[in-house]
Amino acid sequence: MLHDHYGWNCVGGAALVLALMPAHAELLELPMSGDSVVGASYSITTRYGETVPDLADAHQVGFHEMLWANPNIHPWMPGESVQVRIPRQYILPGTRRQGIVLNLAELRLYYYEAGEDGATRVRTYPVSAGRIDWVTPLGATEVIDRLEHPNWYPPESVRVEHRAMGEELPRVVPPGPDNPLGRYALMLGMEGYFIHGTNRNEGIGMRVTHGCIRLRPADIAELIYRVPLGTPVQIVSMPIKVGLLGGIVYMEAHARPLEEFPMAEKNPEFEGFELMAPVAALEAQLQPGDYVIFWDQVMEVARWQAGVPTAVGWREDFAPPPGHRPELRWRLRKPGGSG
Repeated sequence: MLHDHYGWNCVGGAALVLALMPAHAELLELPMSGDSVVGASYSITTRYGETVPDLADAHQVGFHEMLWANPNIHPWMPGESVQVRIPRQYILPGTRRQGIVLNLAELRLYYYEAGEDGATRVRTYPVSAGRIDWVTPLGATEVIDRLEHPNWYPPESVRVEHRAMGEELPRVVPPGPDNPLGRYALMLGMEGYFIHGTNRNEGIGMRVTHGCIRLRPADIAELIYRVPLGTPVQIVSMPIKVGLLGGIVYMEAHARPLEEFPMAEKNPEFEGFELMAPVAALEAQLQPGDYVIFWDQVMEVARWQAGVPTAVGWREDFAPPPGHRPELRWRLRKPGGSG
């Protein structure tokens, strides 16, 4: 396999850091070359008593991101002196690099902003989104208002749900510790939907909301006044992302959300791997050209669904490692062209 032979694996050549790094939102430079792999993953050694939510919060990743990237650790308490990968390298979603892009499949928000020097950068945050019975809608919308200390007006369906659990929700929940919107909220053009903070930090990176997009309090506080009104918002579900970094082809795969499976499928977890899905992702997200693709590696990434960019090949004009025989040469033709 490619990462066994050449050590490219999931960090694109970045050094692994074995010390606890301070939490901060990621402000990443977009590659001048048009490449789409940004950031760098690293590793840490756990300390006594640290939980997975502790680590996720400290390193600005979501709960499920931590588990996807570390399938062999205990899902709550990894233990002392355990090596844990912090997945902070990303393939930018294959959409317009403008405004806010939310990829539900990876539970991550990307915000593209222009700096004073005119260069576009991207900020990225882990989020929570709608659970299977309260699905966050896909589509294009925009930011239409920003709210500080918002009231929450729970819809009747939510009040009925709470009533069934023996809790009577008021028609209006005022600002404060019991308000699930937190301190700040961005109102979207989709009626009833917000990007907002939370009063329950531990749910970030999970599908636990009633459809809204939830960020950690510090993240929404950073974002709220950076996002102009009218900013476009794209909500997509892209389980497989493909991108280039310096001539190397990377693929990143996430589990397909359960609600996207046809109802006829009785066991979506078993049927979830689709053989042609990674092929379609390569064709849709790579620029036309000649590539050397390692098919076994592509299939492994698609099955593993660890949510971390992994090298699966290279552009043919990129100098390959010496002495290696490619498994597959793949030409992605230009539309209407001969080559």
